[in-house]
Amino acid sequence: MSNLKGIDVSKYQGTIQWDKVKPNIDFAILRCGFGSDITRQDDVCFERNVAECERLNIPFAVYLYSYATTEQKIDSEIAHTLRLIGSHKPFYVYFDMEDNSTTKLGKAKLTAFAKRFCEGIKAKGFKVGVYANQHWFTNYLDVAELHRSGYSIWCAKYSSAKPNIAAPYDIWQYSSKGRVDGINGNVDMNYMYNDVRNVTVSTPIKKTVSELAQEVLAGKWGNGQERKEKLTQAGYDYNAVQKEVNKLATKTTAPAKKSNEEIAREVVQGKWGNGATRKKKLTNAGYNYSAIQKLVNKMM
Repeated sequence: MSNLKGIDVSKYQGTIQWDKVKPNIDFAILRCGFGSDITRQDDVCFERNVAECERLNIPFAVYLYSYATTEQKIDSEIAHTLRLIGSHKPFYVYFDMEDNSTTKLGKAKLTAFAKRFCEGIKAKGFKVGVYANQHWFTNYLDVAELHRSGYSIWCAKYSSAKPNIAAPYDIWQYSSKGRVDGINGNVDMNYMYNDVRNVTVSTPIKKTVSELAQEVLAGKWGNGQERKEKLTQAGYDYNAVQKEVNKLATKTTAPAKKSNEEIAREVVQGKWGNGATRKKKLTNAGYNYSAIQKLVNKMM
């Protein structure tokens, strides 16, 4: 078991002297921003912090502070995180859930939000996890379900006693009042028990529109809004996929066209109705109403 020491930082630590920090830590977790995909909610120190960690070869993860109350806002937080990560290569991306304004949503909803965020980030090839304190993991999140889903757990508990939650955790944030050379003031301190730093991240191989359309028809992407959300979160063009689905469905279900003479006989037999109803049915079925009606008149 590893017992690696790390810090997590945001704009509140100001300008960090990372050269001095490096000898004292094994990893860093950097806040990239908070909330929806709005530039004023980017962490103003993130770009410098990530550049310094890359320059000094300090393993780093990133986190986004959430206060989303709807699925649409979760999706915006996913977009926010991915925009800021860009081409950087964090060893993990964590979803920070601790905002008191969201607790009224309840455990089931908040757990679903956490999974939605994780799925959206994972679809882009990143390892992902959830951050919360022990109280949240006990009362507002189903931590066992998150663990079963394969997401890393980063738990806060400011105490000499380790967290006591219903699932294993990779990282324990044990203090908010740490002191590290190179940082003015307090900084959060962490122990990493499972070494998740050297994780290779890679973007999954993208499927073609044709492949996705076949999967949609096979029922693998759901229906309606659910399908749209799943495809979009996975990084695909929903409209292009749906267009191909419609084409394939038409080819599969469209009956062979009958001749005008065959249709005219069916009209005489009463199979296509009368008057405006007949005209509408024939037109919707792709037939030339006037040509068929002309043949019908000859037969009558």
